[in-house]
Amino acid sequence: MVYDNSSIRVDALSLDEVRADPVLQAALANAGKGHVQRDPDWLANIALNALEPGEEAVFMTARGAADDPAILPLKLNRAGGRAEALGNFYTSDWAPVLPRQNGAVLLHALCAALAANKDVAELRLAPLREDSAALPLLQDALEDTGWLARHEYLCFGNWSHNTDGADFNDYLAQRPSQLRNTLRRRTRQFREAGGTLQLVTGAAELAEALASFTEVYQASWKRPEPYPDFIPGLAAVAATRGWLRLGVARRDGRAVAAQMWLVANATAYIFKLAYREDAAAYSPGTVLTGFMLQEAIDKDRVAVIDYLSGDDAYKRDWMSTRREYRGIAAYNGRRLAGRGRALVHQLKTGVKRLRSLR
Repeated sequence: MVYDNSSIRVDALSLDEVRADPVLQAALANAGKGHVQRDPDWLANIALNALEPGEEAVFMTARGAADDPAILPLKLNRAGGRAEALGNFYTSDWAPVLPRQNGAVLLHALCAALAANKDVAELRLAPLREDSAALPLLQDALEDTGWLARHEYLCFGNWSHNTDGADFNDYLAQRPSQLRNTLRRRTRQFREAGGTLQLVTGAAELAEALASFTEVYQASWKRPEPYPDFIPGLAAVAATRGWLRLGVARRDGRAVAAQMWLVANATAYIFKLAYREDAAAYSPGTVLTGFMLQEAIDKDRVAVIDYLSGDDAYKRDWMSTRREYRGIAAYNGRRLAGRGRALVHQLKTGVKRLRSLR
């Protein structure tokens, strides 16, 4: 226990402690219905396979006598004096778990407990949807509990599309003509050249498909994975949960494009994609995307397609709606290091404003 005001109890719990508590697991599972990256299995994979040395996963929980719990899934770097949202560059959505009743009160208690933690000088929570009800609640709670230099910042743009019940042909008819023509032409050429498209959704073919995914990724333009156990861990969990959609395009006996999607909550989350650079001339990534979209729309009957993070130009051709994700940062006014960091932030902000006036 780290905080107790007689009516609200706050605890800092490990992943194992959270897993052993059915109430907390149920709260996280319910949060996962809003986005797959809030699900306890996603968070567990981050905690187990995607933290830096010196970081530890901490689940801050607050409970009143008759309340459902509030939860902040965090990672704590004691040496660096930082508490951050439990995630990294894989993370496209994060949010505190708040109950319908007394969520603001419990969030206040969590922020107060973090302010009392001698190891926390700086707090960064991201990425939250720009329309998240948690953003103003966090701002208020941080202000009331002595956090300094509170500010929001842009994380990234997010492109998505609501299918509105349309089938794939109707969806495609709404896309730009250049994309439609390219997809049809390249798909026909791919098929005529003997190319094959595979979609793996379960454990039976996972090992081979994952090996192909890794092969393509290593031959692509993307930097090597810094957490080699994260993708295999996610794929295994996703196969068990029924989320997995791992697509592989093959031509001339080799994998030339691969994509990992997650389907949950009536949403297709387009998570990872890559193609071999030496195969770019015949657009295997475009062909595979079209194939997987048709599967998601016509077979999975998803209501939403979500391209997750990034404002890449090609996404606006496939999608129709853009939103932004925001972060919130603050510095602990009860710690000397926190006050120092707040001052540095304010000075930097002031300098930027002066430069903008020139």
